[in-house]
Amino acid sequence: MASVNIKGYSYTRTEFTGLTVVSPSIVNAYFAKKVVTVGSTPTDLSVSFEPITESVFGRDVYIIVETTDFIAPSDPCQKGNLVLRLRTGNTTITGTASEILPLTDGTASADSFTVRVGDTTVLQDTNGVYPYTNIADFENSAIYKISLRPHERATFDTWAENMYNSIPQIQIGAVEIEVEPEDCDMPLAPPASDTEQEITNKKIRFETGCGFTIKNKNVYEIY
Repeated sequence: MASVNIKGYSYTRTEFTGLTVVSPSIVNAYFAKKVVTVGSTPTDLSVSFEPITESVFGRDVYIIVETTDFIAPSDPCQKGNLVLRLRTGNTTITGTASEILPLTDGTASADSFTVRVGDTTVLQDTNGVYPYTNIADFENSAIYKISLRPHERATFDTWAENMYNSIPQIQIGAVEIEVEPEDCDMPLAPPASDTEQEITNKKIRFETGCGFTIKNKNVYEIY
């Protein structure tokens, strides 16, 4: 039988049978593209995310953060929130490495993005309906959809020019993912993944393998 000491009252102890102790953890974080698979009928659709290592400046990308036991301390009936930031992995984009990239949230400039683990709203269609049959697969993931561009046009032009003028004009900027619990009281276990680069005050920096890069180039798509 396991026992729990009540914080602040060392003489008080509550005993439980079959007590399960969980350790909230941020397992991995990576950039991804959405992949839709059709089943036996046209309406039998499932969705998954394939890791990517590059994208084009200005485009939308998904970022998937995988967790385990990410329960909110303030409410054990729901998952906790994750705060995500993107940082420069080299000096190409802004001239400074490890700088937070202010990106557009659609209406303004944002230094961070917050999503509750298990929230799959981003997978709904324009009518607010889930067209996929496997939404439950993402109950332990936080899914972000982010535009790889700043909100201000002047900043966009500056970043594009910085990438264009990079030597030897590779026009590539490296980007890293930083995530942390919104609730500073959450007891966070270290991730078991080999992808973490830095863990400081519950902020975990991910290089996503060999690194993610933004390319400054024109892309023409024909439909």
